[in-house]
Amino acid sequence: MRPFLIVLCLGMTPAAHAAVCTSSSGDTQARLIELYTSEGCSSCPPADHWLSALPVSPDIVPLAYHVDYWDRLGWRDPYGQATFSQRQRTRNRGTGWVYTPQVMVDGDDWRYWHRGLPAAGSDTPSATLHLTLTHSRDQIGTRKLCTSSCANS
Repeated sequence: MRPFLIVLCLGMTPAAHAAVCTSSSGDTQARLIELYTSEGCSSCPPADHWLSALPVSPDIVPLAYHVDYWDRLGWRDPYGQATFSQRQRTRNRGTGWVYTPQVMVDGDDWRYWHRGLPAAGSDTPSATLHLTLTHSRDQIGTRKLCTSSCANS
């Protein structure tokens, strides 16, 4: 009976043992690398490989978006999503055309991805963000503290 009571007591105090995770932004701004790709695109495998070979670094955020506009040609991409195609159209600022593989670095088209990344700028972050997440048995809480100019605080 005693072991059962101990387990019962431990299970009744989840708030006292809530998990907390705190993180703060650094002194440099991470580079956002976006690859718009598709399994139906014959030119995309080299770009997919290039993205996956980028060094693991807190200064690089590599993302692959599988678009769905190649699906109509007969090779359906199981990862393709209309929202990714729309994101690419929006990111191209309404130019009326999109292509794969397309690499964007910090929001700008980078056609020379096969030569490596462009030189990093000396941009410093315009704001510092401190984020705290708490998790207890039935609740997740967030607390954001932003200094300088954070939009949509």
